[in-house]
Amino acid sequence: MALVLDMTTKSIQVVLGAAVTTNELDCVAHYADEDGASFTEGNNALNTNGTTAVTLVAAPAAATRRLISDYSVFNADTAVATVTVQMVVGASVFILRKKSLQPGDTLRIDGVELGSSVASRAGRMQFGITTAQAHTATAIIQVDWDNEHHKDTAFYTHSTVVNPEQITFRVAGWYNISFQLGWESAYANRLAYRGYISNGGADVSPSDGYDYSRHNVYARFATANSEVDIQVAANDIITIRSQIIDNGGGAWGDMQNTSMVLAATWVRAQYLGG
Repeated sequence: MALVLDMTTKSIQVVLGAAVTTNELDCVAHYADEDGASFTEGNNALNTNGTTAVTLVAAPAAATRRLISDYSVFNADTAVATVTVQMVVGASVFILRKKSLQPGDTLRIDGVELGSSVASRAGRMQFGITTAQAHTATAIIQVDWDNEHHKDTAFYTHSTVVNPEQITFRVAGWYNISFQLGWESAYANRLAYRGYISNGGADVSPSDGYDYSRHNVYARFATANSEVDIQVAANDIITIRSQIIDNGGGAWGDMQNTSMVLAATWVRAQYLGG
C-alpha cells in the first residue's frame, strides 16, 4: 500500500530537533497525483529550517490522491541532526519517522513499502598501501598506510607521511575493524605468516589471520584476513602488524627473510557506537 495523501488537509513535513551548526539539511520527495482521469508525476526539493517545520509534500487538490513513492533527508550539516518526518492532518500531527543522522548520512524512506534505511559513510575509514614493504631483520613490521581511500576525520587521525603505521581513533566506543595482508616470499622454503591488530603496542585478541607459502618460485604468495569488533578509548592508536616464521621451527619474529607485504593489503574500520 502506498503512502497516500487523500485530503486537502493532509501533508508531509520535516522538522529538526535543534538548530543546525552550519548547513540546513537537503530534503527530496517524489510523488504522483491521480484524479481518476490522469496520473501526473511530481517532485519537490527544499532545505530544512531548523526547528520550524517545512512542508516536503503539500496537500493534494480536491478530488485528487497524492501517492508518495519515496522521500529522503541528507544531513549536509557538520553535526548530528535529529530529523522528524511527520504527517499533518488538519490540526493534528503524526510522526512517521524520527532518526538521528550523522554528518553525511541520508535517511531514505520508500513510501510504497513504508521501509526506511540510513545510508552512511560516517565513522568509516579505509586505507591501503601503494608501495610493497620489505620485512626487517626481525621479521616483524607495522604496515605503513600510504593511501587513504576514505577517512572520517571526526573519528580518525592519520598521516601518510608522519608515522603512517599509526591510526588514531578519536572517539571512544566499539568499532568493527577488518584487514587483509598479502605477502610474496623470497625464501626457498615454507613460511608461515601472521597478521594481527595492535592497540597501543598490545596484541588485540582474537584478531589474528594466518597463511603460509611453500617456496620463492612456486606457491610464493600468501594472504591473511581478519575481522573483529573491539572497544577503544578516545585517542587509542591502532596498528596492523605482520610476522613471519620458518615452518621448520622457531618463534614468531625469529625468521629473517625478505618476504614483502604486497599492495593487496588494506585495513577498514567502522564506528558501531559507544
